[in-house]
Amino acid sequence: GTLVAEGFNELAPLGLDHAPWTDSRLTGLVDFPALGVAPGSRRGVVPDEAAGGFAKALVEVEPLLTELLEARERERAEQLDRQLIRDLQRAFRDFYRQRPRYTMLPVRSQQDEERGPGTAGDEKTEQAGTEAPPGLAAQEPSAGESSTPVAELFPPGPLAAVRVIPSRVLMECGATKQVRARATDAEGRVIPTGVEFSWELSGPVGALHELEPAIGQVALTAADQPGLGSLSVRARAGGREAGVVVAVEVVEELSGGPSDEGIPEPELVDHPGASWRSRFFEGRWEVNSGHRDYHAIADRPALKLRYLALLFAKEVVLRSSQDPRLEQPLEQLAEVAAYADRRLADRRPARRRRETGR
Repeated sequence: GTLVAEGFNELAPLGLDHAPWTDSRLTGLVDFPALGVAPGSRRGVVPDEAAGGFAKALVEVEPLLTELLEARERERAEQLDRQLIRDLQRAFRDFYRQRPRYTMLPVRSQQDEERGPGTAGDEKTEQAGTEAPPGLAAQEPSAGESSTPVAELFPPGPLAAVRVIPSRVLMECGATKQVRARATDAEGRVIPTGVEFSWELSGPVGALHELEPAIGQVALTAADQPGLGSLSVRARAGGREAGVVVAVEVVEELSGGPSDEGIPEPELVDHPGASWRSRFFEGRWEVNSGHRDYHAIADRPALKLRYLALLFAKEVVLRSSQDPRLEQPLEQLAEVAAYADRRLADRRPARRRRETGR
């Protein structure tokens, strides 16, 4: 019943004053009655044969203990990352409703994961459109579906743009697909009424059938042979006009079911020395965990969340604009913003200490 040491850091004579025995995550007692103690202080261990056997036995279980601690740390890190991803998705949850002019990123389905990389490409994503909430499967527009947007405090402004959903039409031969137009103001808010739409289908891709002229909804019946074409729509309201043209492709057979667009979980890729911070590659949103900017915030959850939000915003802008010239300026913007965010976060504790001192 004698307590010979408060911790393993006091057992240097036995060579046990090292990890994992000194890890602060370990609690409890190690009981070995055969240990000899100093007769005067009753503290410390006499390095005799029994103490040697004790040390040898502990050394044999060190690998197992180290593995358990590493597994626990991985589990803790995974839990933190899952919470961080939920926070990121929560931050952008209503973005697609409030800013419909932007295109979200494809979210890989379970079938995509089973098929492996490269299967959740843009083609399947554009079939589904961008109207489903992130994390839920997007549905095709139907004739009876309401196009009423989320209620706004102030009415939308004058017509500024029109958007087609989906933004690229991919169909199998002979199939029918419903397509919808959304007229928006300069802020991207949908104009629900008072808009006149006119559609035109070009190329050997099939026939066009207008379903709901008041809400700008049409149906396309694909041709019997593969082909390429385009679908254009013009919107008129209040003396203003806006138009857009989207690509139409008819193929013999689609490679898989539709995916959905929203807020995908980033896939960490360790590419130290690479200049890119994030990218959309083979249907996946990849974040470079080897980049020095990521290393600087990897163990700081608040900064990590803001960093991922910045990278997600960069990818959304790139995907929405389809302009590769923006890639380098947006990377530079991410670099400057991430640097400023770290500096501001580092100054806050010092400022609080100064204010407390006063």
